[in-house]
Amino acid sequence: MKINNVYILYILFSLGIFVSSYSYKIGIGSFSNPGPGLFPFLLGILLFLLSLYKIRKEMRNKIRWETGHNPLIFKKSVALISILFFYGLFIQTLGYILTTFITLSLLFRTIGYKNWLRILIYAICIDLIVYYIFTYLGVRFPQGFFKRWF
Repeated sequence: MKINNVYILYILFSLGIFVSSYSYKIGIGSFSNPGPGLFPFLLGILLFLLSLYKIRKEMRNKIRWETGHNPLIFKKSVALISILFFYGLFIQTLGYILTTFITLSLLFRTIGYKNWLRILIYAICIDLIVYYIFTYLGVRFPQGFFKRWF
């Protein structure tokens, strides 16, 4: 792994600790009565554990690659950031379901999935499962022009 990527792992490790501690201060409540900090708390813990796992793996392998500039990684990073930027920009007007479906499809394609049928099935399943779980929990998503149907 490149030296710069190890630094990014340490930043993500620290970010996981910060998000979890701040979310705990906000109030996490319980699973039956969740507070506003429960979801960020769980995401912070997940970020902390995943970065800890990756740091440990890198320390164990002690693999050092040359620190050259890889244009493919740069292009993918710019594409991912652009996709997420446009997701935040269009979620209010297009609604959660359509915007998330398009975003997930583009993200799966960008990270390397080649089969469009598989990409569309994954995006539909993730989109609808997350929508119905959080709707059941009482979270309201932006509906966009789907207000008539949902």
